[in-house]
Amino acid sequence: MSLAGAALLAVRRRYRPFPVVVEGDSMLPTIPPGAFLVATERGRVRPGAVVVVGRQDREIVKRVERIGDDGVTVLGDNLDGSTDSRSFGLVPAEAVRGVARAVYWPPRAWRLL
Repeated sequence: MSLAGAALLAVRRRYRPFPVVVEGDSMLPTIPPGAFLVATERGRVRPGAVVVVGRQDREIVKRVERIGDDGVTVLGDNLDGSTDSRSFGLVPAEAVRGVARAVYWPPRAWRLL
């Protein structure tokens, strides 16, 4: 195995990356609907971070507004078009599945988060 391959494997084992698709307009203008993100299971959840939250039978992408003792407050960047903590309340910390790291598709939307 090459050095680059070994490094990639080490990063994958440590951070456990996974893909996410953004549905809806709630993260506009930062992330367009239909964008593909790479998120990691490990990472620091802090105010301002974009996170993947497991809710019922789906995952949603939101920005962390506040972290408290009872949970995490998450908001969409498009406040007028977002269902978020203002409607469903605090998110338990264990419901935060990962931290979004980058938009990788479509190419025109590529960016680190």
